[in-house]
Amino acid sequence: MKKTIVVLASAVIALAVYISMRRPATYHVERSIDIQTWAAIVFEQARDQRAWGAWSPWNEHDVAVTIIESRPRSQVKQRVEFKEPFALVADASLGLTPTGPGATHVTWSVDGRINLFGRAFASVTETDKVLGKDSRMGSQI
Repeated sequence: MKKTIVVLASAVIALAVYISMRRPATYHVERSIDIQTWAAIVFEQARDQRAWGAWSPWNEHDVAVTIIESRPRSQVKQRVEFKEPFALVADASLGLTPTGPGATHVTWSVDGRINLFGRAFASVTETDKVLGKDSRMGSQI
């Protein structure tokens, strides 16, 4: 029995070391899209949390969002605190670059740190794909 516990404990430790070395402790996901809307309109929609119900994919999750930086017609940065499926804090940004009359290049990004449990999850999924689906927010404004 004692040998079994030692073997299992060794396997768990080896797995934790493998995961911590294989997956980085941070992540960055970014997507871009060109939309036919003025940068000022996109900025106001991104800054107005009451308007998010129409376009934010994070409304589907149990999250708290705080705007931490806002630069008129160019960028809105948010701190996003996910509660489900596990606690996670990330910084999201919506960057806006006018590309012509009534046209804007929108770059959505999210950055954060991943604990060991999150890195284990990321070992069987791709963080970029899981979080990248949320980039649809830029196209729905």
